Amino acid sequence: MKGFDYNHPRAQRARLGYKLNRPAIKLLCFGFAVIFVLLGILLLVSHSSWCWPLFGLAIFCALPPYWIKWSLVKLPRDNDESIVNFISRGPLMRIPKNATGNDILKAVLDCKSNIFLANRYGLFPETVSILVGGIEFNADQLLDKAFELRNRLNLYEISGATIVVAALELCPDMDNALRQLKLSLEALEGGLCWYNYLGELSHNSHLYRNTGGIARDLDFGYANLLERFANNVSARYTSSRAPSVNIASHHENIAQLKDIFTRNGNQSVVLIGDEGSGRETVVRAFASQIMDAKTDKSLRFRQIWKLDANSLISAANGRGQLENLITAIFNEVYSAKNIILWLDNAKLFFEEETGSVNMSNILSPILDAGRLRIILSMTKQQYLEVSSKNPVLASNINRVNVEPANKAETIAVMQDQAPYIEYNNNKCLITYWALEEAYRLGSRYIQDLVMPGQAIVLLTYAAAYPQNGIITEQSVQTAIEKNFGIKMQSTQTDEDKTKLLSLEDQIHERMIDQEGAVKAVSNALRRSAAGVRNQNRPIGTFLFLGPTGVGKTELAKAISQVYFRDESEIVRVDLN
Repeated sequence: MKGFDYNHPRAQRARLGYKLNRPAIKLLCFGFAVIFVLLGILLLVSHSSWCWPLFGLAIFCALPPYWIKWSLVKLPRDNDESIVNFISRGPLMRIPKNATGNDILKAVLDCKSNIFLANRYGLFPETVSILVGGIEFNADQLLDKAFELRNRLNLYEISGATIVVAALELCPDMDNALRQLKLSLEALEGGLCWYNYLGELSHNSHLYRNTGGIARDLDFGYANLLERFANNVSARYTSSRAPSVNIASHHENIAQLKDIFTRNGNQSVVLIGDEGSGRETVVRAFASQIMDAKTDKSLRFRQIWKLDANSLISAANGRGQLENLITAIFNEVYSAKNIILWLDNAKLFFEEETGSVNMSNILSPILDAGRLRIILSMTKQQYLEVSSKNPVLASNINRVNVEPANKAETIAVMQDQAPYIEYNNNKCLITYWALEEAYRLGSRYIQDLVMPGQAIVLLTYAAAYPQNGIITEQSVQTAIEKNFGIKMQSTQTDEDKTKLLSLEDQIHERMIDQEGAVKAVSNALRRSAAGVRNQNRPIGTFLFLGPTGVGKTELAKAISQVYFRDESEIVRVDLN
């Protein structure tokens, strides 16, 4: 790869765009265009042929802002192999002539992408300057490293942040330096991918999607009854963005759904996965993709409707009326020909309990005949219960397993959801450490969900506890305390540190003697607060031995009072 060419046409256009992309210039151009149009209209009314040159001048004045936008700001690539073609506009317009590696690094520190790294990862310009110290960078080596990062991480272009991370990776022993900031080079590379992903998200939101237009459903039948008792999941994706899918197994699940619904034979599916694994995300992403004209012809413009069990039960007075209502809905779905029916939390449709609808007798022959396209969603345990009671029904339906996400996939999902969580919570800002803490504490304390649901729920709760508009790891810990009633020991303040150092004295305010027992417990609590323990094990396990009256129960109460701030936080099980 050739070195940086300051006089490259694309670099020249970037610098020119920096000078011309000003509101005053755009206002001036459009102002003259409006004046010439108005004068032209006056001359046109007075039947003067001079109106046409004025209209031409108006068009001429209106063109420069569009040329600036598409040629100088959008900055399309030229047809050559120069590295300049892969550098984004921000760095290009800032890099000076005959720049050294250090000049390049200094020039890009205030780029938009580096502001992103500063806000999310704490890499402010002064922090970067301290990290790189007095190291002298070779310009070609720095840009080659940035180009290698761009290729390896599959980034669209080399941003200012890419150059900064490249500089850090060229520094010796940088991992140890970053560890002081609770960061790593791997985490920063993830930050580059995060920034690149948000850019793609913004770009794709403006792309046209062919969803069929007003004539899309004219070849199909109407389902007026279904509109009362179900929600059209596909309708929201005719204009809004498609849901993101950041988990490899989810892509496989969507491919499985497409295969099942396009082949001959039974076209019914049960999505099996624990709560939080992303079953709903899979269905919604599938609904979005089949609303696009680019999809398979047999699936194109099919719509997914989510049946509401609660509305069905409230509308029917008895079992017979309920069965008639469900049968009528299924007849509408069959007649319409373009509907895939989705029964979320499908166990509700196979039970006799209050708030449930038992449709086993109705569904079994329908699934056996393969006349309807149906998606059921269940947990593994629910599927086992339903299949054990109705093995014929289970044998007539295709299984698709939705697996929990790993850490990398969960972080990617949280990065995707972060802008929406921020927007819905007074435009706060989520940091990288908040994502890491949400994953760590979510997997530990939220047991009724799996990943990525555990982390997303906790991150959403944490958004209610920002610190100066920023969601940090402390915000996540506060969310655990406020929403789950679990005390998260913190050593962030001087008060917390003082309390930990003086645990023995505070406990001895209630306890007399027993120095050995008090010291053993205090040391365990301090190790826990410092993180020096196995995170998968309890803070400590103690067996208090002694005759009645020596203070065994009092020590337990004192620990609860001092460490968890309330004596009532202890759970006492009396084996008598």
